[in-house]
Amino acid sequence: MLFTASSNDFQSMPFNLWILIHSILSLNGVSNLIYYTKKGQWEGSLKVYSEDKLARDIRDIVKREYYDYDITSVQEIETFDSYGIPTYIVHLEDSNNIKLIRVRYGVMDVYSAFKKG
Repeated sequence: MLFTASSNDFQSMPFNLWILIHSILSLNGVSNLIYYTKKGQWEGSLKVYSEDKLARDIRDIVKREYYDYDITSVQEIETFDSYGIPTYIVHLEDSNNIKLIRVRYGVMDVYSAFKKG
């Protein structure tokens, strides 16, 4: 599914709510959201997918430490400020915990952690 909007569609929106998502595309199990500035310049992209689509090197970094956790989803984020180099937010779960692991420039850290129930 592809969605494209013109700037005329959003003229009545307040500036801080001005649309940044230009297109949404889902293909082969990967959802892509592409963000643009008000002037139409690329601001960033977000891809959401499952473990089987995750790059092997990123998966290996995460699974080396969190081998007992299941990877439930992945967010791959690229921004203008990161010069298009992706940051990965890997969603992990085990029976008691949910963790969001950030992998950026090959370095992993815990972005968020929650206890279940």
